[in-house]
Order: sequence, then C-alpha cells, then structure tokens
Amino acid sequence: MSTSQNMVVGYIPEDWDTGLERVCVGDPSGSRTIEVNFQFVGDKFEFPGEEMVVDGNIWNPASDFWSQVAHTLQKYFPKVSKRLNPNNLGRAYKIFTEEDNDFNGLELVAGPEDGGEFSNEEGHYNGRFYFRFESEDDGEYFDERILII
Repeated sequence: MSTSQNMVVGYIPEDWDTGLERVCVGDPSGSRTIEVNFQFVGDKFEFPGEEMVVDGNIWNPASDFWSQVAHTLQKYFPKVSKRLNPNNLGRAYKIFTEEDNDFNGLELVAGPEDGGEFSNEEGHYNGRFYFRFESEDDGEYFDERILII
C-alpha cells in the first residue's frame, strides 16, 4: 500500500482571460495559469528534480522549513513578481491535514465534489496563488481541496 499527498501550487496571472471563468487545476495550458506539482511521500517533499526532507517543523507555519518550501516553489514562477508567503503555505498544509482550521486570510474555493476546478468569475483571484491538496492511496484519490493563498 502506497500513500502520498499530491499538491499543486499555481498562480493566476494579473491579466488572466476572464472569458474562461474557471480554473482547472492540473491543466495550466487550458486554464492559462502557471503550476508546479509536488508530493509528500515517506519523509520527503518531492519537487520536480529535487527533494526536501520533512522535519518536525512541518507543523509550524513560521518555521524555516516553510521558508525553504516557498523558496523552492518560487523557482517555478520566475516571471511572477509576487512572492509566495511561507506562513500561508504552512497554514494551508495544516488545514488540509486537519491539524488546524484557521482560514484567516485563506479562502477555500473547491472541495472534493468540484473535480479540481474553481470559479474565477470576473478575475476575482487574478494575481493570486492557489494551493491544491489531495491524498492518494493505491491509485484512489480523495480529500481534494483548493485554497487561495
């Protein structure tokens, strides 16, 4: 049995085409967004081409661990001047794993019933990052949620 946590951090450009109305996470070309996929498997976050060992500070959003995660993810958004907030990444992860329920400043925009899509009508989330989380267990996906961070 293999269990992993699959995550996507994406960015909706400031000039995003409001005619699209919906963002389909996992389809950056169709949604005209920028995304990076990564996983938590075993004791590591696996990013494209690199790994980061997860330590006990994963539960502290203000830790250096989340600063390193934000720095690693930011490399995949070279043309985006907005910076990922490490504290928001850590807080979102705690919400996803049900270790916290403080949404202050974060917005849940999609749950398991939404199929990885959320509305961006009139460009409400343009210029913002989003964070998708889902668990996978032997090919079964569950607990998919998306937050605007």
